[in-house]
Amino acid sequence: MIVDGGKLDESIANSLGDSVKYAPTIVTPPADKSVTEGETATFTVNATGTEPLSYQWQQSIDNGSSWTDITGETNATYTIATTTTDMSGTQYHCVVKNSIGEVTSNAATLTVNAIPTYTITVQNDGHGEALATPASAKAGEQITLTATPNSGYRFAGWTSSDNITFANAGSAQTTFTMPDKAVTITANWKKKSSGGSVFFWDLKFDTNGGSKIDTVTEWEYSTIDLDEYVPKKEGYKFVSWYADEDLTKKIDEVYLTKDTTVYAKWEKIEEEVPEEPEETEEIKEPETISFLDAKESDWFYEAVSYAVENGLMSGMSEDIFAPNTPLTREMLAVVLYNVEGQPESTGVNPFTDVKADMWYTDAILWANANGIVAGYDNGAYGVGDLITREQFAAILYRYAQFKGYDTTQGGMTVREFSDYENISDYARPAMAWAVNAGIMGGMDDSTLMPQGKATRAEAATMLMNFCENIVK
Repeated sequence: MIVDGGKLDESIANSLGDSVKYAPTIVTPPADKSVTEGETATFTVNATGTEPLSYQWQQSIDNGSSWTDITGETNATYTIATTTTDMSGTQYHCVVKNSIGEVTSNAATLTVNAIPTYTITVQNDGHGEALATPASAKAGEQITLTATPNSGYRFAGWTSSDNITFANAGSAQTTFTMPDKAVTITANWKKKSSGGSVFFWDLKFDTNGGSKIDTVTEWEYSTIDLDEYVPKKEGYKFVSWYADEDLTKKIDEVYLTKDTTVYAKWEKIEEEVPEEPEETEEIKEPETISFLDAKESDWFYEAVSYAVENGLMSGMSEDIFAPNTPLTREMLAVVLYNVEGQPESTGVNPFTDVKADMWYTDAILWANANGIVAGYDNGAYGVGDLITREQFAAILYRYAQFKGYDTTQGGMTVREFSDYENISDYARPAMAWAVNAGIMGGMDDSTLMPQGKATRAEAATMLMNFCENIVK
């Protein structure tokens, strides 16, 4: 019975019980979203009313003048998996229905901000042509550099003050990964001899903190006796010159066929410390590394010290370690190859991008022949590609198996990280092992970032943990 100005008498309503039904009501409408292109965008509507409720999301590209159904989007939540800039300005609302009626939510507007594009400036002194393709790019894209010398000159390498890591700085055509800033690249040239058929080459001396030795420039095929060049370093004895930064290939002369750098190895001169009574304060050990970008207060200082002292890694220069610079796939192969004493490999070269006689060639072929590294489906190894955290774990995992170390420390701990599902299938056993064995830890936000790029600081930390926790 309807009484009192059209209202349903409460006693009648109570007697009807569940037979009273309510039309849908929007409690919380979808909110406007602002995202960067490529990110997801999620819209949610909260409605009440007698169940069952049905939902239909609609979109408008003309500022709400007309609306069209979005096929298959019939839930209270609608997610755009990958946004593009042409979606910016599109409006979305949801029509909610039940057997009593329907209601349409207010419209929410999507704003998609474009990823910044940065320019690549290629400096050239006029002795040849040099260009970058493309000339501008987003962070993470691969840039190809090409240099063509003029007659009478030769290409002498790429340089940059923007901490660019080139796939091969000495090659006339090479690549690098675009950082999140504009960069300047310099193409360097050298003049040929007057005859035009002989080159001049530079011999540079990396004294690793010792006294400076000027670059020596000589004719191609000259032999330079290194005994004539002895640097000095206070508190250290000069051991010898080496052909590689990891100080594994000792040399006493250089036969110039290209621009070459040799590296100094030092031996600390131990000072005699008089015996002190037991009550005396323990003498603090002096610092063993002196990189400008690695301080004792840095979280990675201990790991960098360990990696350098044990010959696992070295600085990018005599006073720069570059802890935040990403590691490339070939760099890790070289580290493990050096740890093994650079053994000979009889393996063939299966990779399309691994050229003969490069600084990393023997290391990659040895590691591949022993099941430690593998390439991509397209036949390439990925020279110059920045190594991800899960790739780093997988390579260490296979190296441990190659050495016969215990790799049974896997478990459920890795599943506690919020982005566990983002780990690639092939890398899950390795990541579980690396986490449980104390080789790899999570980030500050409780994620593992399996596809994140491993920096040199992270690499030093994982190598130290590997040696201390796994190596017998």
